[in-house]
Amino acid sequence: MTNNEIRKAARAIREAHAMLVCTGAGMGVDSGLGTFRGRNAGVWPPLKAMQKDFSEMSNPRWFVEDPRLAWAFWHFRHQAYTQSAPHKGYDLLAKWGARMSGGFFSVTSNIDGHWERTPGVKPEQVYECHGTLTYMQHVEDTGAIWPTPDADISSLEVPEWNLAPGERVEAQVRGGRAAGEGAG
Repeated sequence: MTNNEIRKAARAIREAHAMLVCTGAGMGVDSGLGTFRGRNAGVWPPLKAMQKDFSEMSNPRWFVEDPRLAWAFWHFRHQAYTQSAPHKGYDLLAKWGARMSGGFFSVTSNIDGHWERTPGVKPEQVYECHGTLTYMQHVEDTGAIWPTPDADISSLEVPEWNLAPGERVEAQVRGGRAAGEGAG
């Protein structure tokens, strides 16, 4: 990007009436969060060893088929996302937007709740299109949602999933036990 292009962008921001920021998984990288694919992939370390993809593991069916696995995955994500702090970029963008007559608004596919934890950003200024870890809902989608009780999630007793690629794995499956090695 040239200096002239940077000046044009700065002028456009300075003269804007409102700021709409659209963010995805890459926004959380500087807060220490992994993404679902690419260079910064690494949402839950055991996924690779279990030969599972993030989107497959994110399916609510796991709460029915293997609740211990589902809660271990959910617990890890909740702790990682809610205990990480929004990086300085969140604050910078929110402050720029707050100075504009039309204000600031965020549309995000992230579920980490970072925009709502950014000083000066109110819940009504954030649209989380995939929901958020700060709220829960029934698998049957009854329409009921409620705040995720941090203390309850933090105290969940879940199995440790310290699998490394290539490590021998033994798992309980319907009808017995299965053994194998994690993906390398």
